[in-house]
Amino acid sequence: MNERISAMRDFFIYKKEHHQYRQKPEYQYMLAEQAAAEGLDDLDRAVRRVRYVIEKEQPVVFPFEKIALMRTVPETQHILTKEEEEQLRARHWLHE
Repeated sequence: MNERISAMRDFFIYKKEHHQYRQKPEYQYMLAEQAAAEGLDDLDRAVRRVRYVIEKEQPVVFPFEKIALMRTVPETQHILTKEEEEQLRARHWLHE
């Protein structure tokens, strides 16, 4: 193992120093509740969620990386409110 890979292993695996760049999770139903109040359909909700995550991400590139893609947003927002999801699950089987 070369020095660069050893440094990456220590940084990411053992010391987990990359965790300091993660943002704090937010209330996961925030966007879903806003979208429900606005009467948005599923497609518009999905678009809003992708845009939200992209705008929240903060690029972090470490000096020893050659290919970098570290997520700083820890969780994605739900598209449906809790009530909407319960209604959907009552009628259909959902994987997640």
